Amino acid sequence: GTYGGGAGEFRNPQGITTDSAGNVYITDTDNSRVQKFTNAGIFILEWGTSGTGEGEFNKPFGIAVQKDGNIIVTDIINNNIQKFTNAGIFIQRWGTTGTGDGEFNSAGGISIDSAGNIYITDISNKRVQKFTSKGVFLLKWGYNGGGFGLFAYPFGIATDANDNILVIDRNNNRVQRFTGMGVFLDTFGNYGAGNGEFDTPQGIMVANNGNIYITDTNNNRVQVFTTAGAEYKLTGDIGGITSDISNISGDATNITGDASLIVGDVTNINGDVTNITSAINITGTVTNLTGDISLLTGDASYLSGDATNIKGDCGLIVGSFDDCAISPAERAAGVNIIDLII
Repeated sequence: GTYGGGAGEFRNPQGITTDSAGNVYITDTDNSRVQKFTNAGIFILEWGTSGTGEGEFNKPFGIAVQKDGNIIVTDIINNNIQKFTNAGIFIQRWGTTGTGDGEFNSAGGISIDSAGNIYITDISNKRVQKFTSKGVFLLKWGYNGGGFGLFAYPFGIATDANDNILVIDRNNNRVQRFTGMGVFLDTFGNYGAGNGEFDTPQGIMVANNGNIYITDTNNNRVQVFTTAGAEYKLTGDIGGITSDISNISGDATNITGDASLIVGDVTNINGDVTNITSAINITGTVTNLTGDISLLTGDASYLSGDATNIKGDCGLIVGSFDDCAISPAERAAGVNIIDLII
């Protein structure tokens, strides 16, 4: 592709998807059309022109393929959703400008779950809307804000293998995950240029192997994450996670679940921690730590570094220790934490 209005040329291409045969569909936004290619990039056909009528567009944006092969396209200015055959023949449309159910203010990203339900990011209304495969409104969630389940411009959207919905919360520089009923599950990311940080992320997709690809727009890069159920894994640094994490090769901060197998530092963990280089401000249990630990309200064991301010049981520490409710020497003498309590 190159800049222009001819076949195989583009002006501000945005959405992209593939069908079961491997054909590629792209919303050519400023040319007000959709173009279809083979998986080798050979032009097949195009449809759409500028306008507000059936089969016409005013900045087509998101695009997705249904199980039956039909193509769903969002229109960010006309604020409607249109359905076509894979040959570009118009089938139906729904939506108009507004704030009510089934209305949009910048209809943006689109994703489809295994049951065929359609999810649309209603960008400037700062919410997600869910429809049946035929465009019947089902539910909506979200409004303006920075808390869990709130959005500052939801943009890209994707569905994982468990039919959970991942939403790019662009101006909050994070990804939020929900059930298909809009119940908040967890979130990751914050503003910055480090691994796991974002500066105005926009696009998201989930690959067949579960990997999550995110376009980190103003950092001019793509970041790749893996997911398994409620557990996110990252090669790099991570912050602001509300579920469990494991297999992290960088640092981790502000974790409300359990943390394990982190080759780096962890801080402010509300769950249990295992196999970590160093840790501070932990409210759970820590085991197999190769570095230092401090401010632990739970138990600590198998530490090769130093330990301070431990309110629980300290055992098998290869290093110095201070302020442990039970020291390694007391443990060897048969003292238990219950002995000190009573």
